[in-house]
Amino acid sequence: MTNRRVEQYSSYINDYYKPYKGAYTGVINLKSDENKLYAISNSFGIVYPVYYGINMDIFGKTVYLYNFVGSSSPYGAAELYKTDTTNHLPSDYPVSLGRVQVGISISSPTYYINNESSSTAFIFYIIGNSIYWMINTIFRIGDKWSKNTSGHYTTSNAISDHYKYFNNYSIRKYASVIKTASSTRIRFFIIGNEGNSDFYIIIMEGTNTTEYRISYLNVKGYPYSNEGRVEHMGWLVLRSNDKKVIILVKSQDRSYGDTHAKFYYGLWTGNVKNNGESLVLTSEWECFYNIPSAITSVIGGDYWVSPDLKWLFYISLSGANYQGFSKGLHTIKGSSALFGENGWTGVSYEMEGGGTDILNACQNYYILDVQFNSKSNKIMIFGNSSKGAFTNDSDYSYTEGIQPDIILYFIWVENQKKFVRLNSSYIGGDVLWNDYSNSTSGGKGNIYKPLINFVNGEINFMYPGGNDPFNAYRYYLSFGD
Repeated sequence: MTNRRVEQYSSYINDYYKPYKGAYTGVINLKSDENKLYAISNSFGIVYPVYYGINMDIFGKTVYLYNFVGSSSPYGAAELYKTDTTNHLPSDYPVSLGRVQVGISISSPTYYINNESSSTAFIFYIIGNSIYWMINTIFRIGDKWSKNTSGHYTTSNAISDHYKYFNNYSIRKYASVIKTASSTRIRFFIIGNEGNSDFYIIIMEGTNTTEYRISYLNVKGYPYSNEGRVEHMGWLVLRSNDKKVIILVKSQDRSYGDTHAKFYYGLWTGNVKNNGESLVLTSEWECFYNIPSAITSVIGGDYWVSPDLKWLFYISLSGANYQGFSKGLHTIKGSSALFGENGWTGVSYEMEGGGTDILNACQNYYILDVQFNSKSNKIMIFGNSSKGAFTNDSDYSYTEGIQPDIILYFIWVENQKKFVRLNSSYIGGDVLWNDYSNSTSGGKGNIYKPLINFVNGEINFMYPGGNDPFNAYRYYLSFGD
């Protein structure tokens, strides 16, 4: 990691909400004076670059979740702007989303950049009895900034303990940007769950939002006729080009309640025609549930795939709680790409292939996230030593956020045929970790740390302290790509 930058931002929010600016990655109510010092809410910020022509403009955004005592719990978004400029967008007003909110997260932005305009899309998720998600796009044409915000989406028949199956990072797969395209304007296509019978395809184009619902039961190859027991919980985009979208889909069989976890993993493919318009048609989607049972039977509550599709990293179902989380990180190495247009490619594979050092280093940590470089030979692993998912809490007024307390770095060494751990200080990781460790509000520890984001070749986070200005930390990821 190189090129550390620290930028200062101020919030631009309605005066009525100013006393409630704060810093927390879980949810807290006003039950004591001490709590008031840190927040009654969950808040964090992202900072990402937006390009216009040969110039680069930096635009900041933060998200707030408020939880008022004795009232409904509204969601509110507020913009950030650099302290040396007044170029910002107006604030959003809060929208009521019900009483119980446990946490919040935000996806890393997806970009579309050309010489005439640029746009970025990101999804934010509110974690509670059910999962709410919403899409924001920010785009610039000429010298004008514009913003588009979708409606709120949620699983229509969500089970009341939905939040227990996620953390602040795994939730990012609950809905995903699957395709970007450009016609008269830049388009983003987003997929997400509507219920146990349907899923959404959302198109965000300029200031327009269009929603389409597709029945799972009508998609070719979909194997579960008793849809009421299958909860779709993850959409990991493996490949997206002008011909095909390939997604690794996670579903959970909820028939077993809180006795044990059972997951289904399958490949979904969508044909891309007419600038992506075909993705809203049922006939252009197909499911392949042909991954060997020797693999699907061991994958637990979260999973990651390398860009070259040769590596599958996963949390083991062995020893997992009924939410599917256990400590450690396991690997499957394919002789070539494991996944393709027809699902599982059938190549030879090796369980724990080249991953023994990873297995040993991660055995005492719940894994929150895994990030790869574009060549799939360098990885960053984010772990938490005590918690892998939001857990049951009879009093929803207080829930701890789940942020990393360790970052591990590995590189593939060809002559050893394995991933080897790198010293953090050797690659600049100590600078990042020292900044992140000091970013807790009031010295209250890991639960007050901000969310980490990966943005267009950078890793960044925003220190969400209770007073202006907010500090945004940015580091270039020198992955050697």
